[in-house]
Amino acid sequence: MPPPPPEPESPSPESTIDQLRQEAVTCRKKADYEQASALLEQALEISERDLGEVHLATGQLLNHLGMVRKLQGEYAQAEQHYRRSIEIRELNLGTAHKDTVQTLSNLATLYTAQGRYAEAEPLHRRVLRIMESGFGSEHRSTAVAINSLAMLSKQLGNFAEAESLFQRSLAVRKRTAGLEHPSTALALTNLAVLYDELGRQEEAEPLAVQAVAIEEQHPEADRRGLVEALKALGSVHRNLNRLESAETLLQRALEIQEQILGAEHPGTAKVLLKLGLLRRQQGDLDQAETLIEQALAIWLKTQNENHPETASMLASQAEVQSARGNHAEAEQLYKRILAIRTTFLGDAHPDTKAAAQTLAELRRQNDADK
Repeated sequence: MPPPPPEPESPSPESTIDQLRQEAVTCRKKADYEQASALLEQALEISERDLGEVHLATGQLLNHLGMVRKLQGEYAQAEQHYRRSIEIRELNLGTAHKDTVQTLSNLATLYTAQGRYAEAEPLHRRVLRIMESGFGSEHRSTAVAINSLAMLSKQLGNFAEAESLFQRSLAVRKRTAGLEHPSTALALTNLAVLYDELGRQEEAEPLAVQAVAIEEQHPEADRRGLVEALKALGSVHRNLNRLESAETLLQRALEIQEQILGAEHPGTAKVLLKLGLLRRQQGDLDQAETLIEQALAIWLKTQNENHPETASMLASQAEVQSARGNHAEAEQLYKRILAIRTTFLGDAHPDTKAAAQTLAELRRQNDADK
């Protein structure tokens, strides 16, 4: 009687982890963040149990899991994962290794998204120094670091530095990725948003149009890039008083945003806010108020009530109340806005100065109404 065939060997922990990680990356690219998170959690459990809590594979999985948690709007968990990943990668690879620096950059970007600018800035500048030293000024990773610092500079009101950095990032991406690459589209979008916020719509519009066109050519790419480009162009058209076009663009951005991230994601709140501002401009104060309140409610589920973006949403609420003639309520909102911006941005920031000026005007109006 022949001996029974040998049982197939069980896959190694490394191969199982790698397979789960690759499946998770595929899910993340398809915006299936819930499944990506589940796969990474499973892989992390295997890695910690079979390879160890400070193994490089564990650090890699924590970095990926942090990215997914950030996309889901779960910022506290994302920070915990990033911090653990940094500790593991510094221990195994050193402080200047590209993988360590990548997670540092991810943490800095998370801090920027949370309005924690004082913590974000030194990390962003450290990452850029390491990237320039290790990869050179023309590397794609350096372009990412430049863009991240530019985003922070814009938030801090350092508009000249932000413009210079955005332009530099765009130039590097054109040379390294090509004129029609999604990463180039993102750089175009970011520069367009800056110009729009500075009132330079004539410069912003062609950049945003080009960004949308590039994103449309890559249906396989992360759809968040298309959402951002549509939002940028919609905002430009609103500021140019092309309200019908702005509505079409923003409604499409909202539809895609809700498809990939859900109705309760902070990114969805930002699109709703833009639609609320559009309704205000169209004179539909009831719908404007509803959309802005909906945006704020979604935002506050994951964000601090003292976040600078919260102040922007409160400013939109105040604008509607002022248009209704509710100047006293608008004044109370602007007291909160000024307190938030003073704390996070400082007295000299343009947004803080604007809030102080608006509050003074509301007080004068309220005194005149008495």
